[in-house]
Amino acid sequence: MRKNASKAKKQAEEKPLVRYANNVSKSESAHPRYPFVVRWPGANGKRLVKWFGNDTDATNWAKARSEETGKSGSDFGTVGEDERGALAFWRKFAATVTPSPPALRKILEEYADRWERTRSGVTVENAFDRFIADREAEQASPRHVRTLKGRVGRFVATRKDNPVAMVTTDDVTTWLNALTLARGGKGKVSLVTRDNCKRSLHSFFAFCLERKWIVSNPVPTARKKKTKSARIAKGRKPGIMPPADVERFMHALSAAALKLVAFWAVKFWAGLRDAEAAAIDWRASPLPGSARTQGNPANGTTRQSDCPLTNITARVTNLPAA
Repeated sequence: MRKNASKAKKQAEEKPLVRYANNVSKSESAHPRYPFVVRWPGANGKRLVKWFGNDTDATNWAKARSEETGKSGSDFGTVGEDERGALAFWRKFAATVTPSPPALRKILEEYADRWERTRSGVTVENAFDRFIADREAEQASPRHVRTLKGRVGRFVATRKDNPVAMVTTDDVTTWLNALTLARGGKGKVSLVTRDNCKRSLHSFFAFCLERKWIVSNPVPTARKKKTKSARIAKGRKPGIMPPADVERFMHALSAAALKLVAFWAVKFWAGLRDAEAAAIDWRASPLPGSARTQGNPANGTTRQSDCPLTNITARVTNLPAA
């Protein structure tokens, strides 16, 4: 009791000089070495005090404390009830979720940036027009430009007047999942077509991000789908046959299945893929005798017909013809 009474007596002897925001005060005291004292609210409502030997240091300290967070959670002076309630809500929310959310300041800065970009007036349609103009200025191939117009244009048609900064990942995912065939409008598109559209959209929003029309790209990158044969061959080393093995294979093949010699000869010496070798048309071959003219005695007409593949291949591989 004596200590509290002595403390109250000393405070009564002080002369208040200046009162600052956030319940901060600077007073003159009777202390012989430190004639100025600053008081401000600390954590949990506890009153803090600091003594100073000159008025300048005391004033600077008081101003700094008046701009800091006080016992009510206010910052930078007086704060309204809505802002206090928002801070109280955030503290309660952050204490109950796992994992911990990002810092409140970071969230507010990102939201303020996004909100500011929505006021820029750049709509999805305007951004798309500039995107296509940019690709044409870079002398992209006409086919590439047509592809972008077809893929990205379908998405733009659904959100022409929306600000480009307001497009979210959920919007893009919903649109991709609802994609139907362009002709007829019935049936879902294949996964390859869906991922191609996704990659084109990613390029479009990357263009917007470079110009700071959006905060982040709402389209995650799409990895190219692997074919079934590529998935089966995953982890295997490429089987490269030396010339001696190819020669033995071709001779063994001519003895076992002569009709397949032409197919494998094309694959070995032309370097074609499976589908290309299967679809090869010998009428495109410059080899002499690859096509022959046949006449029709009944009506006097003629037509070109393919020569059997085995005969042509026999001349190339020096194997006996069928």
